[in-house]
Amino acid sequence: MYKITISKLKPPLASIFLIPPTVTLCFIAFFSVNAPLGDQWDLVSLFEKVLTGKANFEDFFAQHNEHRTFFPKLIFVGLALISNWNIKYELYFSVFLVGMTFLLLYKLSLLEGRNNFSNSKHLTNFLTCILLFSIIQYENWLWGYQLLWFLINACLAVAVLIIASSNNFPKRLYLAAIPCFIASFSAAHGLLTWLAVMPSIASIKGSYRQKIIRITVWILLLIGTFTIYFIGYQKPSHHPDTLLFLKHPLGTLYYFFTLLGAPIVYHANIPLIVKTLGAILFSTFFLLIFYFVKYKSKFNFSLEIAPWISIGLFAILFALITTLGRLGYGESMSSRYTTCSILLVVAVAHLWRLSFSRNVFITSIFIGFIFMNSINRIPPTIALHQQRLAGETCLELIKFINNLEHSCLEKTILPPPLTSQLRKLSGILEEIGFRKFPKDVSFITEPAKNYGHLDSPPTEGTLITISRNGTLDVAGWASLPDSQEIPNIVLFSYGDRKSFFADALVNLNSPIVDTTPNSIQFNKVEWSANISFESLPPGKTVIQAWVYEPVGKQFIKLDGEIKVNVVE
Repeated sequence: MYKITISKLKPPLASIFLIPPTVTLCFIAFFSVNAPLGDQWDLVSLFEKVLTGKANFEDFFAQHNEHRTFFPKLIFVGLALISNWNIKYELYFSVFLVGMTFLLLYKLSLLEGRNNFSNSKHLTNFLTCILLFSIIQYENWLWGYQLLWFLINACLAVAVLIIASSNNFPKRLYLAAIPCFIASFSAAHGLLTWLAVMPSIASIKGSYRQKIIRITVWILLLIGTFTIYFIGYQKPSHHPDTLLFLKHPLGTLYYFFTLLGAPIVYHANIPLIVKTLGAILFSTFFLLIFYFVKYKSKFNFSLEIAPWISIGLFAILFALITTLGRLGYGESMSSRYTTCSILLVVAVAHLWRLSFSRNVFITSIFIGFIFMNSINRIPPTIALHQQRLAGETCLELIKFINNLEHSCLEKTILPPPLTSQLRKLSGILEEIGFRKFPKDVSFITEPAKNYGHLDSPPTEGTLITISRNGTLDVAGWASLPDSQEIPNIVLFSYGDRKSFFADALVNLNSPIVDTTPNSIQFNKVEWSANISFESLPPGKTVIQAWVYEPVGKQFIKLDGEIKVNVVE
C-alpha cells in the first residue's frame, strides 16, 4: 500500500492547492447573508422540538419533498446550537466538506503509484481542486441547506477510497457501505452512490465466485437501504410527471447533456454549446472505459481505473435521475446541479491522464473553461446577493410589515404560499433565542441630513386617483449619509401608519455621485418599484418612502410624498 500523502508536497505546490478554497472562502464572506432561505424554514420546528426536549427519531427521518435528510438535520441542529443558528456556519461547513472531498480524491490519485510527482498528475489534481471549489456552484455555496449536496460527494469519495485502498474483504465492503448509507439519508440522489460504487467492487481481485458474493452482498445492502428509505414514502404532489420524457425524447436528451456540460461552460444564450460539451464529456467517458477494458492488462484496474469510473458514473446517474424527475421544471443550467455533474469532469480528466501521459494542454484548456465559467457566474451572484440583502432586512423588520406579500420576502426568504407562515416561524425563532426582531424602532420624519428623495411620480400638489386593484410605478434615490453602506431596501407606508405595505429594491448598478461642496457621497443609489394598493383602504391618503438605518435602529423618511385617492 502506498503511503504517499499530501503532506509530502513541497510548500510552493501545497500553497497553489490552497488558492481555490481561499477564493471560495472570500466569496462566501462577501456574498453570504445570515438569513434562512426557502427549505431552511422547515428546520425551525425541529429546532424548537430539540430545545424543548420533544424531538424524536421521526422528526429527523421525516420526508422532505422526495428526500430523507436525516444526517444533514443532525448537522444543522449541531451547528444551530453552537451558533444560535448563524447561517454562515453552514456555509463554511460546506467548504470543510469540499476540502475533505478533495483530499480524498487526491489520495485516490496517489494510490496508483505511478508518476506521483509528475507535472501531469499535479495539474490534473489542481484541476480537481478548482472544479470542487469553483464559483460555478454559487447557489449551493450561498445557501446553507445545500451542504447536503457536498456531504453526498464526500461520502462517495470516502466509499470509493475505502474500496480501493483496503486489502481486507469483507471488512472494506461493510466499511464502504457506511458512507453510502449516510449519503442515502442525506438526499434522494445519495441513493445513487450504491450503484456508482459497484464498478469498484466488481474490480476487486478474486475468483469469479468471490466477485459474485461481493456483488450479491452489496446488492442486498442496497435493497435494505432502499427498503428503509421508502417506508411511508409519498411522492410529492407538486412534482412533474416522471414519464414526460416519453413525450419529449429529444428535449430529454438536451436536458441530460446540458446538465453534464454546465460545469464547463455557462451561457443561456447559446445552449447548443453546453449540450454539445455535455455530449462530448459523456462520450469521452465511455470511450475511455472501453479503452481501459480493452487494454486492461496494462493497468492496475482496481486501483487506477475503477475508482474514477465510479466517480464519473455517479455524475451520469445523477444527471439521468434529475432529467427524469425535473424535466418539467426546466432549470437544466441551474448552478445547484453542477455540484454533482462536476464529478464527471473530474473523472474524465483523471482517466484521460492515465491513458495519455501528455495531457497538460487538454487540462490547461479545462482550467481555462472553468475559470471563465466562474467569472460568468459573478453577475447573477451580485443580483442574488442584492435580493438576499433586501430579504434579510425585510425579515429583520417583520414586526413592521403589514402584509407578508412583500417582494423582498416572497422572492428570497420564503416563496408563496408559504410566506404566510413567516410571522409564526419568526416568532418561534425569537422564543428559542435564535433571532431577535426589533420592535422599538424610531420613525424620523425630519432628518437632519438628506437620506433620499421620492422623485416619481411628481409629488408636489398632485392627487392621483387609483383603483385598489391597480398599481403605481414609483422611483427615487436613497442613501445612508453617515455610513459607507447603502440602503438594502426602501419601504412604503401610508397615512400615519408606523408599518409598511410595499417595498422597493435598490439598483446597485446605478450609483449616484453627490459632489456638492463638503458633501461628496458615493453611496447614493436609485430605486424603483411597481407598488400594489390592494391592501390599502379606500379614500385619500399619503404614500411615504423610508429607509432603515440599522446602527441607530431607526426608519428615516425620504423627501417627497405621493397623494393618492384609492377607489374600489
